[in-house]
Amino acid sequence: MNLSDWIDYKDLTYLGESNHGTYYRARPPARLGIAVKVMLKVLYRGASDQQWHAVAREIRLLSGIKSKYVASLLDAGHDNGRLYYALTYPALGTLADPVRSLSQSETLRALEAGARGLDVLHRAAVLHRDFKPAKIFIGVDGCRLTDLGTADETQERQGAPVPTGSIGFMAPEVARGYHASVASDVFSLGASMHRVLTGRDLYPDVPRENIVAALRHLASAPPTIMVEGVPEALRPVMKACLAVKPADRPASAAIVADEIAAAITEEPVYSAASW
Repeated sequence: MNLSDWIDYKDLTYLGESNHGTYYRARPPARLGIAVKVMLKVLYRGASDQQWHAVAREIRLLSGIKSKYVASLLDAGHDNGRLYYALTYPALGTLADPVRSLSQSETLRALEAGARGLDVLHRAAVLHRDFKPAKIFIGVDGCRLTDLGTADETQERQGAPVPTGSIGFMAPEVARGYHASVASDVFSLGASMHRVLTGRDLYPDVPRENIVAALRHLASAPPTIMVEGVPEALRPVMKACLAVKPADRPASAAIVADEIAAAITEEPVYSAASW
């Protein structure tokens, strides 16, 4: 659903759908003291109780995590039962859809920021559960991990696990019906590295039109790992992230972030002028 205004946010521009809500670019209210546009997420009209609680949890998680590698919560509230929140707008796009082609150093720095953001969540006992290039925002002041709509606090797990994530980035054990873990997020990090550096999907033959068949494919078929386009120094860690057995993956996203940082040969500058 498209909106032109929302409460005291003006000039809304539709950006797309995400977990449980719709994203807009908007001019923020004067009360925030922000001169630039922000990204506004509004809960779907007629959302279920489950969706309402999911967005409420996302707001709570964002408000409790302070890091330059995770998107900052600028505002949050509700109107007639519909939750909303505002984040810094990624003026330069996402790692999945940047406003221009990225150099390898720019791509690697964005991946490093995403990995460090993932580690920040893990240190706070939070799993992202849907890490992928579209969740890494690129701004003039750096890159950040965002969209915690499927994030889960590890101590709150109850009942049987439900496969959560995106086809092509989901760990095989999650597709099999096991609980998500730090290791499954690390697999998604490796899958993201593979996608943006090689331009190839890990599962090129997955039947995406049928979710049940897709999950069966992810659960049983080994990933097709390519290395063309991946810096030689990063190939071992990327392959380790994509290990079928969770125990064979790097123990933390920070380990992967350090390897990515070491492979950057030229410091990128994310400025409006360069875009």
